[in-house]
Amino acid sequence: MPEELHGFMMNIANVTGGQYFPSADPENLEGIYANISAAVESGGEVIQVLSDTVHVSVANVAPSLAVSAQVVYGGGDLTLRVAGEKFHDVTATLTCDGIALATATILRVPGNPNDQEVSLGTVPATGVCSADVLYTPLDDPVNGQVWGATPAWLLLDSNGTEVRLHHTFNVRHPDTWVWTVDDLGSLLPASGVTLTAAVADPGSDDLTITVDWGDGTFDTQVSLNNASVGTDPDPSPDVNLRAVLFTATHAYAAAGTYTVTVTVADDDGGLATAVLTVTV
Repeated sequence: MPEELHGFMMNIANVTGGQYFPSADPENLEGIYANISAAVESGGEVIQVLSDTVHVSVANVAPSLAVSAQVVYGGGDLTLRVAGEKFHDVTATLTCDGIALATATILRVPGNPNDQEVSLGTVPATGVCSADVLYTPLDDPVNGQVWGATPAWLLLDSNGTEVRLHHTFNVRHPDTWVWTVDDLGSLLPASGVTLTAAVADPGSDDLTITVDWGDGTFDTQVSLNNASVGTDPDPSPDVNLRAVLFTATHAYAAAGTYTVTVTVADDDGGLATAVLTVTV
């Protein structure tokens, strides 16, 4: 309300013996309420209420965005192969996320070492997997070559791409009798990336999340504020703080480094963008 109008209203109150209450604010609201209540209860005063109009412009607040990415490795077949000194046995265990998935033992016998191998099954594409290979020569048959060595290989094959890991066990060196390979999945070629985007919006807006994977392909997901009634009307009927978790997995056709761009848009034109680089 203009200052001159405030003065005019105070003059009317002084002439008529009444009271003038300016616009309420947190500092004077309690006092205004107490004075009006007392006047109403006494019944001796007439209360006139005048109002003013205030035009308020409310701007849209853009959503916020936090993005993370994790490289996904493809699964592969695991094989144990041995050579070298005869009649020594080797045992391997495949463990993923703390659970033993497979155990296999192979005994080195006369013949072609390439034919002396055993499968441990498939290393899953998800989870953290390791291989523990144990050499126990002290209970093996006597063969006159107790000083010999037993070379061993773990063969990890993923769609024709083979990774070979080598270790040599030696009877006279007990520190070689245990061989552990951690995080087998990281040795496999990457198959893609899993993206997680946490989106927040202070209004009750519909949200559209778009991912540019950097290889010419895109993913889009629409999250409606109220899917039961359809798209958000203008103006929105309520204020519903939005929190959306978006996930997507993408497989790349070729190895390389890619720039991934994630964009979230609300239905009032607000935008947020995050850019990150992934190598597969």
